[in-house]
Amino acid sequence: MAILLIFVVLLVAVGAFGTIAAVKGDDEYRQATKGNIARLSWIYVVVVTLSLAAVGFYIVL
Repeated sequence: MAILLIFVVLLVAVGAFGTIAAVKGDDEYRQATKGNIARLSWIYVVVVTLSLAAVGFYIVL
């Protein structure tokens, strides 16, 4: 179980890093996608928080 949890956290971290690294190119592209990256980052934060809460809830039950 611990190995799966570590794998999921690692996968989310790699996905978040890849999302942020995707905008390190053209300045015009970066300006155009700045809002999208911010929204996607917030989505990652919400999903990870809710996932951890769901796992905690599952463990308690």
